[in-house]
Order: sequence, then structure tokens, then C-alpha cells
Amino acid sequence: MNSKLKSLARRLGAPAWWLLGRVIPKDRDAIVINSFPDFDDTTRALANALRGTRRRLFVLTVRRGAVAPSWLAGVNATVTYRYSAYGVWLYHRARLVLFTHGCFSAWPLSPAQIVVNVWHGMPIKKIGLLDGKSSGEIPRFHYTIAADERFRSIIAGAFGVSADRVLVAEHPRLDVLRSSSRDMGGSLPPHQRLLVWLPTYRASVHGDVRVDGKESADIFAGGVDLSRIDALCAEHGALCVVKPHPMARVRPEAFARYGSILLLDDASLAARGVSLYQLLAASDVLITDVSSVYFDYKVLGRPVILYCADLQSYGASRGFVAPIESLVTDEIIESEEQLAGKLREYLRSSERTAIGDSAAQADGATSALLGRVGA
Repeated sequence: MNSKLKSLARRLGAPAWWLLGRVIPKDRDAIVINSFPDFDDTTRALANALRGTRRRLFVLTVRRGAVAPSWLAGVNATVTYRYSAYGVWLYHRARLVLFTHGCFSAWPLSPAQIVVNVWHGMPIKKIGLLDGKSSGEIPRFHYTIAADERFRSIIAGAFGVSADRVLVAEHPRLDVLRSSSRDMGGSLPPHQRLLVWLPTYRASVHGDVRVDGKESADIFAGGVDLSRIDALCAEHGALCVVKPHPMARVRPEAFARYGSILLLDDASLAARGVSLYQLLAASDVLITDVSSVYFDYKVLGRPVILYCADLQSYGASRGFVAPIESLVTDEIIESEEQLAGKLREYLRSSERTAIGDSAAQADGATSALLGRVGA
């Protein structure tokens, strides 16, 4: 649907949406969650926090026919497609709505609901209005969150809201990261060390279709030879799991030649019964570039390697919400030789890094956020 048709649909549908928001009674014990991908760790953290309570969870999915994961067992949860009549009904029934990428966000907000944009982490790359989006492309909500005061003004600027609508709060998915075990239970090939590589996309094929940085630096496109990294991992009994961004264009066959580098997308992780943040909790080191996962992983106190081969061109094309050196505390490396050197240094060390200071209750971040919004 082109932009003119979308605009027309919004104008024509707005009165009906406004009316539904006022005539459908709200269930104060019901919470809607809509995340991308479906059943991500935000949803998992919320389900864990509600398990054993009287609260009801309505999971609205992006994909039609999505199957509820086993970890929803024991939760008073209903799963349905977002754009079904039932999905619209459940949306309007809930007193509280949480989303990561927008949920019916073009329509007027109901004063009888509290809508919270939890996004998907603190940004390094430009997002929202900072990325040149128009106000009509920004999701509507009552509140959003920032990890600390430094990001509060950045998030407010990105979404075009006042600072008082940006709550300083941890992201719910940190509960999964903190509470998960290092034991993968045989869901991964045998290894002595586990590396997780999470690059952001360069060429996207879903959502905001675009190219940022250099496609030649995109390891998912198949044009980057990772044989040196693969050999280094094999030498030290390490497994490197590469997880593509949900929006990335990926050539899975390009990874078939590697023995110690394993490509796992969201569906592959789900098939193994593992979520992304469980995988991160089990890992020994994170490799990433300009992804928000950088800030989340820091709570574990484990090594992070920031590798961005196209740093200059990425900064010139997509850009950063602030000078990148002011956002991160780790050195940014730009060559494969430096990456190999950092990995070799780590893999030759004799000790695995223990979990950092994360002595929080299993659902601490989620419960705190729910309390902040009066739910």
C-alpha cells in the first residue's frame, strides 16, 4: 500500500477506531504485548512476570498463524494475529498496551488505556525523527523508556515527545538475560567457549527497506570471507553463533563451509528451544557493531568486541544519535586483523568471565516498569 492510500485509510478509519476505544470496556487485569519478532524476549519477560498472578496476557502477533511457544504454559495468555477482528478486540479490551515497533500506532490513543513503547533497546544509530522520519511515521504512545538520563533526551528527540513521557527504566528483556543459565542443554554443538556475533543489518528486506553503510561489509551477504575467524575458533574449541538481524538480507549457504561458525536466525533458535537473550546469557563474549544489544550485554560484565568495518561510511549514511565515542566505552575496531587479534587474546585466556553484578529478582525490570505505569 503506497503512502497516499495509507494516509487515506488512516483518515477514514480514525473515527471508527476512536469509537471502539471508548465503547469497548477495558479489563484492568489485561495487558497487550506486540513485539517484533513475535515472542521475543520482551514478551517472554512479561509472561514470566505475570505467571502465577491473576493478570491476563494478550499476545498479538505480526505473523498470521504463529504458534505459541512452550514457555507460555502456565500463563493466562491468549495468542492471536494482530490484524484479525479478535486481535482488534483484545487490543481494545486491555488497559495496558506494550509494543516494540508500534501497534495500531497510526490510530488515536484511547484515554482509557496506557500505551507504552518499549522499543528494542537504546540506540547507537539514528532512529525516528533523528533518522529523517516524518511525524506521521512515528508510533503514538503515552510513555516510552530510556536506560538512563543520558538517553532520555535522545529518546525524546527520536520520538518527538517531551522528556516527562520518557521513563528512566530498564528494558524488560534484561530479566531474561540476568536469570538465564549458561547451560544450553545440548541445544548447541559442543564447545569450550561460546561467542555470539550480532551485527546490525546493512541491507534490510523487511520493515524500513534501506541500505546503510557498505553492503560489502555485510557478513550475511556472503561476500565476506570468515575462514580466518572460523579457523581461530576451531583452534581454541570455540563456537561462534552468528545471529542475523530480523530485517537483514541473509544468504545462509554462505555459512555452510564453516565448521565453528553457526548461523542461527530467530526461527532456528526457537526450534532449538532457545531465545536470543538466553543465548547471550550462555555466551562468553559478544561481537557487535552499532546494535543496541551492546548496552544490554554490558550488565553481564563480560567482554564485548565492537567491530565495524564500515564505521565511517555507516556514520555518513545512517549516522549516530551522538558521537559514537561518547556512547560506548569499548574500542571500536575496523579491520578483520584487529578482530582476529582481539579474539585470539580472549581465547588464549584461561578463565571464563563470571556473570557481573546482576543480583536482581528474575522479573525485576519488568515488574518495575509495570509499577511505573500504574499497571
